[in-house]
Amino acid sequence: MNKSREAALTAKKRIADWLMPSIADAIFLRLFFSTLAAGALLLNDGDTGWHLVTGEGILSTFKIPYSDPYSHTMPGAPWTAHEWFAEVLFALAHRLMGLNGVVLLATATLALTFFFLYLFLLHRKVNPVVAAFFVIITSWASTLHWLARPHIFSLPLTLAFVVILELYQRDSKNYLKWLPALMLLWVNLHGGYVFGLMLMLIYTGGNLLISFSKSEKRERARASFKKLGLITLATFLATFLNPQGPAILIFPFHLVGRQFIMDNVSEWMSPNFHKQGVFAFMLLLFIATLILSRKKPDIFEASVTLLLIYMSLYSVRYVPLLAIIVAPIAASRFGPALDRLSESWSSVKIIREIRDISKAISENVTSLEMRFNHHLWVYIAVAACFIVALNGGRLGQNQLMDYKHDKDHFPVEALDFALANGISGNMFNNDGWGGYIIYKSYPRYRVFMDGRSDMYGVPLLKEYMKVATVKLDYEEVLDKYNVTWMIFNANSPVCQLLAATGKWKLIYADTTADVLVKDTPENLELIRKYSGVQFAPKEESE
Repeated sequence: MNKSREAALTAKKRIADWLMPSIADAIFLRLFFSTLAAGALLLNDGDTGWHLVTGEGILSTFKIPYSDPYSHTMPGAPWTAHEWFAEVLFALAHRLMGLNGVVLLATATLALTFFFLYLFLLHRKVNPVVAAFFVIITSWASTLHWLARPHIFSLPLTLAFVVILELYQRDSKNYLKWLPALMLLWVNLHGGYVFGLMLMLIYTGGNLLISFSKSEKRERARASFKKLGLITLATFLATFLNPQGPAILIFPFHLVGRQFIMDNVSEWMSPNFHKQGVFAFMLLLFIATLILSRKKPDIFEASVTLLLIYMSLYSVRYVPLLAIIVAPIAASRFGPALDRLSESWSSVKIIREIRDISKAISENVTSLEMRFNHHLWVYIAVAACFIVALNGGRLGQNQLMDYKHDKDHFPVEALDFALANGISGNMFNNDGWGGYIIYKSYPRYRVFMDGRSDMYGVPLLKEYMKVATVKLDYEEVLDKYNVTWMIFNANSPVCQLLAATGKWKLIYADTTADVLVKDTPENLELIRKYSGVQFAPKEESE
């Protein structure tokens, strides 16, 4: 009887171990469903559109493009489709589930990245409460560059490289053989693979420096340098396995080396601390923790921290990498830093209470976190959402997912108007809308410019900006490319000035976009049909 009761209790315990969600599960579910709730924001980048069309083209033809098919300004120009595999993954999701699938794929990738970051912090013996706090802050700060684009695949791969290198360096666990295979995947997904190589060079070079020091670790460092050196070489050679071959190594620097693009394309600009306060808080949290901790960063930690701080201050697109890489370094020191702070400011009661509560919770939670490690609810949530998305976003009679491009962000109705009325000829468009226009209208329309700054280059970007900002001789640019119609920001100076010249006529206007056509015989019917159209000023919010 006792044995049967013990067996029943054991069975119930095993069931409970599977059914009880852990803090890790709660973090994932919170990130996953909150991101899905705001999923349309992941589509608020025009580049998503041309990525989807490119991936669809690859799936249809089994050929990777090497020249530009999308613009009328540079048709046939050499183009490096270096993110081809990511584009295929997004296109597959789009084929099966539409934009719901695109949002879901991006959401799952992002949520899983920070889920595994939390698990890695636990492995580093970080207090579960502290680990959860750091994951919440870092994920929140990273949202400023959460978009359904290939760069999101660099986040889990960056974390994987950090985990493998750290496990080898600090725990002597050798999973280095996975790095070349991961690099083979990464180099075909996104240009962020360069940072993977940089991480390997930091750990390899750090061990080389230690091997020449008088440290007691120099013998181990010498052996580590040899192993890491060989793996780094193999990983480097793995980058050659892509459609561009070794030339792919030049491509990222080809873009970053163009200062004019860096200074005029928003995602390459520095963070705006007036709008990105969470990033500022995260950065100060990292710095304060490292200063207060008695354990100072070693050569590896100091190198990656300084590098990522510089990169994130240089360009907003690197903020998520800073969050993922420096979080384990700072979080592992947060508890001791809090102890030191409570000793120095012993009269400040709230600091002592925060420390004591954190420790008390940690003692009770750590064992439970290790016990409830099956993560059943993570699998259920992801599987259920993909099933719903495969069913057109419906569950029964309820429409749970129906992601679309935001009409306030993209010229949705203006482009529909242009298509419905058969507007023809070469267009001038907002470059940020280029990808959306390609997605909705290619091959009917070819754009003036889109987000592929690497292909268009500085000369065309300067010509585009001359028109967009109405600089002297801007009409010469329109004439040069035989532009006969324009779809651009509502009430923008260029639209109003062209309409005022009498050479161009406004035929459509809403609060997002204006459509103008050049006064030519080909456009005469459209001009007569929509002769009474007026600009639609948008109310400015305070």
